[in-house]
Amino acid sequence: MRATAIVLFVLALVATAAQTEEKGEGNMSVLESLRSGHPRLIALEEDWVRVKDLVESDVVAREIRDSLYEQATKILDEAPVEHRLVGPRLLHQSRRCLQRVYTLATVYKLTGEERFAERARKEMLVAAGFPDWNPSHFLDTAEMTHALAIGYDWLYDLLSAEDRATIREAIVEKGLKAALPFYKEQRWWVVSHHNWNQVCNGGITIGALAVADEEPELAEYIVAEALTSIRRAMASYAPDGGWAEGPGYWHYATSYNVYFLAALETALGSDQGLSQMPGFDGAGLFRIHFTGPFGRTFNYADAGDRAGSAPEMFWLARTFDEPIFAWH
Repeated sequence: MRATAIVLFVLALVATAAQTEEKGEGNMSVLESLRSGHPRLIALEEDWVRVKDLVESDVVAREIRDSLYEQATKILDEAPVEHRLVGPRLLHQSRRCLQRVYTLATVYKLTGEERFAERARKEMLVAAGFPDWNPSHFLDTAEMTHALAIGYDWLYDLLSAEDRATIREAIVEKGLKAALPFYKEQRWWVVSHHNWNQVCNGGITIGALAVADEEPELAEYIVAEALTSIRRAMASYAPDGGWAEGPGYWHYATSYNVYFLAALETALGSDQGLSQMPGFDGAGLFRIHFTGPFGRTFNYADAGDRAGSAPEMFWLARTFDEPIFAWH
């Protein structure tokens, strides 16, 4: 099982029920209910306690933990990411950093072995030192922002004040501020209705929530803009959970939609009613129906032949009380 799949499985274990209340009207800040301290993104301290208890009592959870531990151990001896573009993209490096930070931080949280936290720290500091995160292909920037935000949040207590400042500055300067022109000019992924919208809004919002207490005005602006922007893409699930970009991009879009909503719930206590938008509750059924009994898909649009894994189905199962999503 891929590390990203395992991490999203952990996300499923700690997923909270979606909040349906809309934010009150008026001048209330969207950050009014920001959870103080860290961690506050996706998995809270009490969630890690629950997951560790589950690992002790459930053989499947233990097997997943062991697989993740093996992957994290291999990462210890691998070279950090580097600022190396393939064509116009840094995306392979951003995703590698994201996978490593999630994997290493998760194993540290489950085992307490500081060597994994230290390796994640090294990864983040190298990425923070890049000249930029390639904002010309903004998926690269969004996923790298996501990576450093999770590491900053989950490993906050283990980072020195200097490390925190370095990582926070990179999130702000290379991630959040790089997104500002898109929001201010209302262009490209901000007004799109496809996966770029969810990935870019998701990664940048997670970054904003990670540093919201230190950068309140910037975070306030970005979260408010993202809440408006992502509705455009989420409207594409209506009326019944379908996705025009095909099975592969259904996964990319929906996984980042889940990251976005899960981070809002844990950091702010509510997903602002977004999970209740028409069609989103049917996204899991759509995946079930485009996948045949041997894992092959109805591969229309920009898609491959195989469905692959989609651990966001666990979160959808818990949020919408649909066990069949988790079974699938």
